[in-house]
Amino acid sequence: MRQGLLAVFLVLMMVPAVGLAQGDAVSSVVQGSNTFALKLYQHLKEEGNNLFFSPYSISSALAMTYVGARGRTKEEMAKVLHLPSDVEVVGKGFSGMEKRFTEIAQKGLVELINANSLWVQRDYSLLDSFLGITKRYFQTEVHLVDFRGNTEGARQEINRWVEVKTKNRIRDLIGRGQLDSLTRLVLCNAIYFKGKWAVPFVEEATRKEEFWVSRNKSVQVDMMHLENNFKYVDLGVFKAIELFYGGGDVSMVIFLPRERDGLSLLEKRLTPKNIEGWLMLLTGMPEVEVKVSLPRFRFEEAVELSKVLAKMGMRSAFSGKADFSGISKQKDLCISKVIHKAFIDVNEEGTEAAGASAVVMRKAAVQVGWMNEPKVFRADHPFVFLLVDNRTGAILFIGRVVNPNG
Repeated sequence: MRQGLLAVFLVLMMVPAVGLAQGDAVSSVVQGSNTFALKLYQHLKEEGNNLFFSPYSISSALAMTYVGARGRTKEEMAKVLHLPSDVEVVGKGFSGMEKRFTEIAQKGLVELINANSLWVQRDYSLLDSFLGITKRYFQTEVHLVDFRGNTEGARQEINRWVEVKTKNRIRDLIGRGQLDSLTRLVLCNAIYFKGKWAVPFVEEATRKEEFWVSRNKSVQVDMMHLENNFKYVDLGVFKAIELFYGGGDVSMVIFLPRERDGLSLLEKRLTPKNIEGWLMLLTGMPEVEVKVSLPRFRFEEAVELSKVLAKMGMRSAFSGKADFSGISKQKDLCISKVIHKAFIDVNEEGTEAAGASAVVMRKAAVQVGWMNEPKVFRADHPFVFLLVDNRTGAILFIGRVVNPNG
């Protein structure tokens, strides 16, 4: 699988109400999204390939779909997405995250955009309750289109919306043939991030160096260099470092195996509990002087997730037995596709990342120490990285670099 753009076609989401404070709801949603992120990562990783996606975008799109799920379909989605059963809790959680993103963006130190939309067949009726939930909690824009009479026109209109929201980084999210005359609803999420490093790499220091794609094979890459104070920890099997973007709200956390061929061993340890512990450990560490070497990389990726999600346990949502009766009285919807695209560009100045997710629904056919000597963090072999919101702990993007040249 490739890295880069991120888009997913989702169905609606529906969540019960539990009366938690918004802060608790945000924590619940973030914990669920992060757990889903790491489990999805294990299903998407392919030996020898780069990987990049936005778990938050996928969770958002599927959460909107979940709002309208009922019965077994809802139970399966809750289990796979790790979402609370209460619609109000889910809604408050995602609404709280939207406020958090707005707060970050208003500081003007990084760009962060998150947007949701519903694309509905013009003569297909959705329940007011569903429209109310998605509008109130997900701030969805509702667009009426003609999938039945002008499928291609509807596809192009959706793609244009995604392009605008992702600053033209995600194009043609929905490919030809991925919609048809039976399409009744497409639910989209688009997320865009662009930030400059709090401490930028010096462009003049970048030079061609070896990156070991395996124990005995290397390629030439543009390796960036920087020496400064960072949050850093050495846990023996791997090292971790946190590189902040301007303002300190978002950071890139990199997990680097000690051995050139140690990626698979590290990936086996990428559990929600371990990631949470490692991030907390990093947060509590004092900054130390570190010599950082990091390759420039730029990835684009597209993947259709329906088979993966079904394998993870979301089976009925894609079948004629799907129950999305919380979306429409017709009770004839199922998910046909979940399309995801993502893009990332990491260079001396900073990082640009974008993701889009859409759910297509159609009429169903039936170790730790700090010494005075500078530490060395040389990412010249495969590693895993996250883009994290530092207040909530939400994983906005996750990926791995196996070959910086693509």
